[in-house]
Amino acid sequence: MSSPTEASVPQVNFQSSKLEIGDPAYGGADSYPQGQQQQQQPLPPEGTSLLDPTLLACPPTRERFFVTKLTPQEITDACVTAAVNAESDGAVKQQFVLTEIDHWNNNYEKVVLLCENSVLAIKFDFVTRKFKHAKRILLSSVVKLAMGEVVFPGRTMADPRRHGAARIFWGDPGQVALSTRWNPFSSDNIPYLTLAHHPLHYCDQDRGDAIYDVDAFFIELANVIRQRSPGVPIVAEALPISLMHGLASTVFNQSGLGYSKDRNGASF
Repeated sequence: MSSPTEASVPQVNFQSSKLEIGDPAYGGADSYPQGQQQQQQPLPPEGTSLLDPTLLACPPTRERFFVTKLTPQEITDACVTAAVNAESDGAVKQQFVLTEIDHWNNNYEKVVLLCENSVLAIKFDFVTRKFKHAKRILLSSVVKLAMGEVVFPGRTMADPRRHGAARIFWGDPGQVALSTRWNPFSSDNIPYLTLAHHPLHYCDQDRGDAIYDVDAFFIELANVIRQRSPGVPIVAEALPISLMHGLASTVFNQSGLGYSKDRNGASF
Protein backbone atom coordinates (compact mmCIF):
# COMPACT_ATOMS: atom_id res chain seq x y z
CA MET A 1 0.00 0.00 0.00
CA SER A 2 1.45 3.28 -1.04
CA SER A 3 1.26 6.48 0.92
CA PRO A 4 1.59 10.07 -0.33
CA THR A 5 5.47 11.32 -0.21
CA GLU A 6 -28.65 6.79 -0.38
CA ALA A 7 -29.79 9.18 -0.71
CA SER A 8 -29.89 12.50 -2.42
CA VAL A 9 -26.68 14.36 -3.03
CA PRO A 10 -26.35 17.22 -0.56
CA GLN A 11 -26.37 20.69 -2.06
CA VAL A 12 -23.11 22.55 -2.00
CA ASN A 13 -22.46 26.24 -2.43
CA PHE A 14 -19.23 26.71 -4.31
CA GLN A 15 -19.44 30.46 -3.97
CA SER A 16 -18.12 30.08 -0.45
CA SER A 17 -15.05 28.29 -1.76
CA LYS A 18 -12.05 29.72 -3.44
CA LEU A 19 -13.35 29.06 -6.94
CA GLU A 20 -10.99 29.77 -9.79
CA ILE A 21 -11.49 28.98 -13.45
CA GLY A 22 -8.43 27.73 -15.27
CA ASP A 23 -6.20 28.18 -12.24
CA PRO A 24 -2.54 28.05 -13.34
CA ALA A 25 -1.11 27.47 -9.89
CA TYR A 26 -0.94 23.70 -10.20
CA GLY A 27 -0.59 22.18 -13.61
CA GLY A 28 -0.62 25.25 -15.80
CA ALA A 29 0.08 24.98 -19.50
CA ASP A 30 2.81 22.38 -19.02
CA SER A 31 0.32 19.83 -17.71
CA TYR A 32 -1.85 20.06 -20.81
CA PRO A 33 -1.22 18.12 -24.02
CA GLN A 34 0.99 19.88 -26.50
CA GLY A 35 -0.95 22.17 -28.80
CA GLN A 36 -4.06 22.12 -26.61
CA GLN A 37 -5.17 25.06 -24.50
CA GLN A 38 -6.75 24.76 -21.12
CA GLN A 39 -10.50 24.92 -21.62
CA GLN A 40 -12.37 27.15 -19.22
CA GLN A 41 -15.92 26.26 -18.29
CA PRO A 42 -18.39 27.14 -15.55
CA LEU A 43 -18.52 24.84 -12.57
CA PRO A 44 -21.52 22.54 -13.10
CA PRO A 45 -24.42 23.20 -10.70
CA GLU A 46 -24.12 21.25 -7.46
CA GLY A 47 -20.91 19.67 -8.73
CA THR A 48 -22.59 17.58 -11.42
CA SER A 49 -20.27 16.23 -14.11
CA LEU A 50 -21.04 15.50 -17.74
CA LEU A 51 -22.52 12.04 -18.27
CA ASP A 52 -21.25 9.56 -20.84
CA PRO A 53 -23.75 9.62 -23.74
CA THR A 54 -22.82 6.09 -24.80
CA LEU A 55 -23.63 4.61 -21.39
CA LEU A 56 -26.76 6.74 -21.15
CA ALA A 57 -28.00 5.30 -24.43
CA CYS A 58 -26.95 1.73 -23.63
CA PRO A 59 -26.50 1.07 -19.88
CA PRO A 60 -24.39 -1.95 -18.88
CA THR A 61 -25.86 -5.24 -17.70
CA ARG A 62 -25.94 -4.85 -13.95
CA GLU A 63 -25.76 -8.54 -13.10
CA ARG A 64 -22.37 -8.92 -14.78
CA PHE A 65 -20.65 -6.74 -12.18
CA PHE A 66 -19.55 -8.69 -9.13
CA VAL A 67 -19.71 -5.58 -6.97
CA THR A 68 -23.49 -6.06 -6.96
CA LYS A 69 -23.08 -9.40 -5.15
CA LEU A 70 -21.77 -7.70 -2.01
CA THR A 71 -23.51 -5.26 0.28
CA PRO A 72 -21.92 -1.85 0.84
CA GLN A 73 -21.16 -2.88 4.42
CA GLU A 74 -19.37 -6.05 3.27
CA ILE A 75 -17.25 -3.98 0.89
CA THR A 76 -16.41 -1.46 3.58
CA ASP A 77 -15.57 -4.08 6.19
CA ALA A 78 -13.21 -5.94 3.83
CA CYS A 79 -11.41 -2.77 2.75
CA VAL A 80 -11.18 -1.30 6.24
CA THR A 81 -9.56 -4.48 7.54
CA ALA A 82 -7.02 -4.57 4.71
CA ALA A 83 -6.27 -0.92 4.01
CA VAL A 84 -7.32 1.53 6.71
CA ASN A 85 -4.79 2.70 9.27
CA ALA A 86 -6.73 4.12 12.20
CA GLU A 87 -3.89 6.44 13.19
CA SER A 88 -3.17 8.01 9.79
CA ASP A 89 -6.59 7.72 8.13
CA GLY A 90 -8.99 8.13 11.03
CA ALA A 91 -12.56 6.87 10.81
CA VAL A 92 -14.22 6.09 7.49
CA LYS A 93 -16.83 8.76 6.75
CA GLN A 94 -18.23 7.48 3.45
CA GLN A 95 -17.47 4.86 0.83
CA PHE A 96 -17.90 4.80 -2.95
CA VAL A 97 -17.20 2.46 -5.85
CA LEU A 98 -15.97 4.57 -8.76
CA THR A 99 -13.87 4.43 -11.91
CA GLU A 100 -10.25 5.56 -11.75
CA ILE A 101 -8.85 6.84 -15.04
CA ASP A 102 -5.08 6.47 -14.94
CA HIS A 103 -2.59 8.64 -16.81
CA TRP A 104 -2.66 6.17 -19.71
CA ASN A 105 -6.44 6.42 -20.03
CA ASN A 106 -7.19 2.99 -18.57
CA ASN A 107 -10.37 2.51 -16.51
CA TYR A 108 -10.09 0.69 -13.19
CA GLU A 109 -12.82 -0.17 -10.70
CA LYS A 110 -11.87 1.28 -7.31
CA VAL A 111 -13.36 1.31 -3.85
CA VAL A 112 -12.89 4.88 -2.64
CA LEU A 113 -13.02 5.53 1.09
CA LEU A 114 -13.36 9.09 2.32
CA CYS A 115 -11.80 9.09 5.78
CA GLU A 116 -11.31 11.77 8.41
CA ASN A 117 -7.72 12.39 7.28
CA SER A 118 -7.38 10.77 3.87
CA VAL A 119 -8.84 9.40 0.68
CA LEU A 120 -8.08 5.75 -0.07
CA ALA A 121 -8.43 4.44 -3.63
CA ILE A 122 -8.49 0.67 -3.29
CA LYS A 123 -8.20 -2.06 -5.89
CA PHE A 124 -10.48 -4.82 -4.62
CA ASP A 125 -11.17 -8.05 -6.51
CA PHE A 126 -14.92 -8.54 -6.18
CA VAL A 127 -14.69 -12.03 -7.69
CA THR A 128 -12.27 -13.46 -5.13
CA ARG A 129 -13.23 -10.82 -2.53
CA LYS A 130 -9.59 -10.00 -1.92
CA PHE A 131 -7.78 -6.72 -1.37
CA LYS A 132 -5.12 -6.01 -4.01
CA HIS A 133 -3.54 -2.64 -3.29
CA ALA A 134 -4.39 0.92 -2.30
CA LYS A 135 -3.31 4.51 -2.83
CA ARG A 136 -3.51 6.85 0.16
CA ILE A 137 -3.95 10.60 -0.32
CA LEU A 138 -3.67 12.56 2.91
CA LEU A 139 -6.13 15.44 2.97
CA SER A 140 -3.38 17.65 4.38
CA SER A 141 -1.44 17.13 1.13
CA VAL A 142 -4.26 18.14 -1.26
CA VAL A 143 -3.40 21.32 -3.19
CA LYS A 144 -6.34 21.51 -5.61
CA LEU A 145 -9.66 19.90 -6.52
CA ALA A 146 -10.97 20.07 -10.07
CA MET A 147 -14.00 18.93 -12.00
CA GLY A 148 -14.42 19.04 -15.76
CA GLU A 149 -14.47 17.18 -19.03
CA VAL A 150 -11.75 14.60 -19.73
CA VAL A 151 -9.87 15.69 -22.86
CA PHE A 152 -7.17 14.27 -25.13
CA PRO A 153 -4.67 15.93 -27.46
CA GLY A 154 -5.92 16.39 -31.01
CA ARG A 155 -3.44 13.90 -32.44
CA THR A 156 -4.67 10.86 -30.48
CA MET A 157 -6.46 7.99 -32.20
CA ALA A 158 -8.58 7.25 -29.14
CA ASP A 159 -12.27 8.10 -29.22
CA PRO A 160 -13.11 11.19 -27.16
CA ARG A 161 -14.54 10.38 -23.76
CA ARG A 162 -17.26 13.04 -23.83
CA HIS A 163 -17.84 12.85 -20.10
CA GLY A 164 -16.68 14.55 -16.95
CA ALA A 165 -14.61 13.50 -13.96
CA ALA A 166 -13.12 14.78 -10.73
CA ARG A 167 -9.41 15.16 -10.08
CA ILE A 168 -7.52 15.46 -6.80
CA PHE A 169 -4.07 17.07 -6.94
CA TRP A 170 -1.34 16.74 -4.31
CA GLY A 171 1.46 18.09 -6.51
CA ASP A 172 2.17 19.89 -9.76
CA PRO A 173 1.71 17.71 -12.89
CA GLY A 174 3.92 20.13 -14.79
CA GLN A 175 6.89 18.96 -12.72
CA VAL A 176 6.47 15.29 -13.64
CA ALA A 177 9.31 14.04 -15.83
CA LEU A 178 8.45 13.08 -19.40
CA SER A 179 9.82 9.59 -18.78
CA THR A 180 7.29 9.19 -15.96
CA ARG A 181 4.37 10.49 -18.00
CA TRP A 182 5.06 8.00 -20.75
CA ASN A 183 5.62 5.07 -18.43
CA PRO A 184 2.37 3.08 -18.05
CA PHE A 185 3.65 1.60 -14.78
CA SER A 186 4.41 4.91 -13.06
CA SER A 187 0.96 5.70 -11.67
CA ASP A 188 2.34 5.96 -8.13
CA ASN A 189 4.50 8.89 -9.27
CA ILE A 190 1.66 10.88 -10.86
CA PRO A 191 0.56 13.58 -8.36
CA TYR A 192 -3.16 13.42 -9.06
CA LEU A 193 -6.07 10.99 -9.03
CA THR A 194 -8.85 11.11 -11.64
CA LEU A 195 -12.22 9.58 -10.79
CA ALA A 196 -15.42 9.19 -12.82
CA HIS A 197 -18.82 7.57 -12.40
CA HIS A 198 -18.86 3.78 -12.14
CA PRO A 199 -20.74 2.24 -15.11
CA LEU A 200 -23.49 1.11 -12.73
CA HIS A 201 -24.35 4.76 -12.16
CA TYR A 202 -26.06 4.60 -15.56
CA CYS A 203 -28.35 1.69 -14.63
CA ASP A 204 -31.89 2.68 -13.67
CA GLN A 205 -31.73 0.53 -10.54
CA ASP A 206 -28.58 2.26 -9.28
CA ARG A 207 -28.96 5.80 -10.63
CA GLY A 208 -30.11 7.21 -7.31
CA ASP A 209 -27.41 5.41 -5.31
CA ALA A 210 -24.59 7.72 -4.28
CA ILE A 211 -22.11 4.85 -4.00
CA TYR A 212 -21.44 4.88 -7.78
CA ASP A 213 -21.73 8.66 -8.18
CA VAL A 214 -18.52 10.67 -8.53
CA ASP A 215 -20.49 13.90 -8.04
CA ALA A 216 -21.56 12.77 -4.57
CA PHE A 217 -17.93 11.99 -3.76
CA PHE A 218 -16.70 15.33 -5.10
CA ILE A 219 -19.24 17.30 -3.08
CA GLU A 220 -18.42 15.46 0.13
CA LEU A 221 -14.68 15.87 -0.43
CA ALA A 222 -15.05 19.56 -1.34
CA ASN A 223 -16.97 20.19 1.88
CA VAL A 224 -14.28 18.47 3.94
CA ILE A 225 -11.45 20.33 2.20
CA ARG A 226 -13.28 23.64 2.58
CA GLN A 227 -13.50 23.11 6.33
CA ARG A 228 -9.93 21.87 6.75
CA SER A 229 -8.08 24.05 4.25
CA PRO A 230 -10.13 27.04 3.03
CA GLY A 231 -7.29 28.21 0.79
CA VAL A 232 -7.28 25.10 -1.40
CA PRO A 233 -8.76 26.04 -4.79
CA ILE A 234 -11.80 24.19 -6.12
CA VAL A 235 -11.84 24.77 -9.86
CA ALA A 236 -13.67 23.95 -13.06
CA GLU A 237 -11.32 23.06 -15.89
CA ALA A 238 -10.71 20.49 -18.59
CA LEU A 239 -8.90 17.40 -17.29
CA PRO A 240 -6.22 16.46 -19.82
CA ILE A 241 -4.75 13.03 -20.40
CA SER A 242 -1.52 13.10 -22.43
CA LEU A 243 -2.30 10.26 -24.79
CA MET A 244 -0.47 9.54 -28.04
CA HIS A 245 -2.18 6.72 -29.97
CA GLY A 246 -4.59 5.38 -27.35
CA LEU A 247 -5.13 2.03 -29.05
CA ALA A 248 -4.16 -0.09 -26.04
CA SER A 249 -6.43 1.79 -23.64
CA THR A 250 -9.29 1.67 -26.16
CA VAL A 251 -9.12 -2.13 -26.28
CA PHE A 252 -8.68 -2.35 -22.50
CA ASN A 253 -11.65 -0.11 -21.75
CA GLN A 254 -14.00 -1.55 -24.36
CA SER A 255 -13.31 -5.01 -22.93
CA GLY A 256 -14.00 -3.79 -19.39
CA LEU A 257 -10.82 -5.45 -18.15
CA GLY A 258 -10.50 -3.01 -15.26
CA TYR A 259 -13.72 -4.26 -13.64
CA SER A 260 -14.61 -7.47 -11.80
CA LYS A 261 -17.16 -8.94 -14.22
CA ASP A 262 -18.75 -12.11 -15.49
CA ARG A 263 -17.47 -12.39 -19.05
CA ASN A 264 -19.80 -14.96 -20.56
CA GLY A 265 -18.91 -17.62 -18.01
CA ALA A 266 -15.36 -16.49 -17.30
CA SER A 267 -15.21 -14.37 -14.16
CA PHE A 268 -12.30 -11.99 -13.58
